[in-house]
Amino acid sequence: MSGSISLQLKSEMFDHGIFPASAYFNTVNLTSIIKELHKFSTIDNKITMQQFCEEVAKKIPALSEKDAEIYFITFKTLTVDGEVTSPAPLSKSTKAPGSVKEPSEKVVDIRCFAVYLCMQLYGQSLKTSTEARKTMSNTPWPSLSTSPTLGQGMASPRSKATKVQYTTTENQLLFHFVKSNIKLFLSLISSDPQPADNISLTANELNSLRIIFDIAKADGTFVKSGTSISSYAPFFAAGSVSSTAKVKLGLVAEWIISLMTAHDKPRDDIVGISSVSKAVSMQDADYQGKCLKIIGCEDSYIYINSCVSSVLISACVNCTIMIAAISKACTIDKCESLIFSSAVQAIRIGNCVDCKLNMYSVGQPIFYGDNRSIQLGPHNVAYEELMVHIKKGRVASSPSTLNNWASPLMMKSNKDVFILQEAKDFYKLELPSIYKENMLLLAPTNYIDVLNMRTAAFVEIQALIKAAKLTPEQEKELQAEIQGYFREWLVTTNTVKPISELVKMIITQPLN
Repeated sequence: MSGSISLQLKSEMFDHGIFPASAYFNTVNLTSIIKELHKFSTIDNKITMQQFCEEVAKKIPALSEKDAEIYFITFKTLTVDGEVTSPAPLSKSTKAPGSVKEPSEKVVDIRCFAVYLCMQLYGQSLKTSTEARKTMSNTPWPSLSTSPTLGQGMASPRSKATKVQYTTTENQLLFHFVKSNIKLFLSLISSDPQPADNISLTANELNSLRIIFDIAKADGTFVKSGTSISSYAPFFAAGSVSSTAKVKLGLVAEWIISLMTAHDKPRDDIVGISSVSKAVSMQDADYQGKCLKIIGCEDSYIYINSCVSSVLISACVNCTIMIAAISKACTIDKCESLIFSSAVQAIRIGNCVDCKLNMYSVGQPIFYGDNRSIQLGPHNVAYEELMVHIKKGRVASSPSTLNNWASPLMMKSNKDVFILQEAKDFYKLELPSIYKENMLLLAPTNYIDVLNMRTAAFVEIQALIKAAKLTPEQEKELQAEIQGYFREWLVTTNTVKPISELVKMIITQPLN
């Protein structure tokens, strides 16, 4: 039966789950941490965030408790709709939540979490191993999808790295990493206390790999997410998901390697916008529920009127990007002068410079790597269809999370890299005319009040001008004065260039 299927890596987990701080992990301390956590896990293989943080403190003192929490929170976000069964809520924590709402569920499946932690070695392996590239060059690779994958280097946002064209080499390296380390993945999943050479796995333990593998049929389609990997294994009886029978690790590893394939054709659930320059792009229902990658775009305006599963924005310069809703994770990496607005479940920002990010985020934003001059602000988009997309993405809006944008978590990142947008500087993002105007709903009240006061003042001035009954000559003088001040504002706020460029784009090309 296994001959009719193949295993393909879920790029979403690697795009949004790996952090540069993974340099603190190595095979030795990772194995030690996971084996100890297996001992502490409950009968249903659950561990708490506190248990994980305590073990990290013992084995990796250089990794702070806050950084350990970020790994835990990121894993839970990425697997909220995945293969991990949501645990029952814990009792209320005694820790003061402050102004930010903390997640009520602070437990994870240790086996799946072990897979996620092992993924962190990928970034380190790219720096320390030259053999990977040598082996890769001698390995016959199938024709790969042109969909790019995020590299995990820590290049400065001002370096040439922002101009790198992402190629299938990244996919090949990722494929090779997992294939070369599959025995390590399996050994960390197993709760078997035996030495590595004698470890055996159950069907349930094997199924933990579902968080990084999709099961593809011979016709290129994928089986539904609830289907177990073990149901295709020849050494487990059909339907033995809960079987206690064990199989030697070596046999399981050989079987998995025989089924692993790189992406030999574009996937329907992954869509991309790449290398767009000086353009306006508008996308609708075609992106609904898919993983979106926006890479290498310059001087462009991109509007996504859909709820997408996840978004990777990388190596974009001088772009404005609006996405209605993101049901899982968003990663913004190696971007410069980016204007971004969306309602998201979780968002990460790494190696970016001079970016303005307005958002509603269920979780706190996460900064990693080398960021500089980032402005954070509340959600500033409003149009008629917006709340429909937000509900589809289950981006739960709550008064307790309206200010999460203002309380980012910092992973080995300078705390002075961002500033918070003040209410007096808050404006709605201007959208193309096809988006019908609506009232703002996902911003704090004091920011909405400033918008309303600004609108009321504008209406009042219009009324005063009308009541003054100016002569035609006086109207021309007033118009000249207003235009003069407006031009000055455009120049001093550096707004004139994007407006003029946008007008040129709309005139010279149709919206698509």
